[in-house]
Amino acid sequence: FAANDAEIFLQASLQAQKLGVDAVDLNLGCPQRRARAGNYGAWLASDPDKWGLIAEMIRKCFSSAALRIPITCKIRLQESLDDTLALSKLLE
Repeated sequence: FAANDAEIFLQASLQAQKLGVDAVDLNLGCPQRRARAGNYGAWLASDPDKWGLIAEMIRKCFSSAALRIPITCKIRLQESLDDTLALSKLLE
C-alpha cells in the first residue's frame, strides 16, 4: 500500500497486521512516476517541507495501542549529507 496521510497509513498498517505481517516498511525510496504522481515514496521524502508529514505518519503509528508490529523506514540519500542526516534523525 502507499500513503501520504497519517490516518490512512495507520489504518493500512493495522490491516496488514491483521493479515499477519511481521512489520511495515515505509518506503521513502521509491522513485517511480506513480509515486511522484501520488506524492509518496522518494518524492515525499525529497521535499523537506513534507518531512513533518512523514514524522506525523510515524508518530501516529507509534502512539497507537492497537498497532503491535514495528514500522521501519527506507530512505534514499538526500541532496546533501546534512539533509540525509536530518531526515534520518527525524525518523528515529
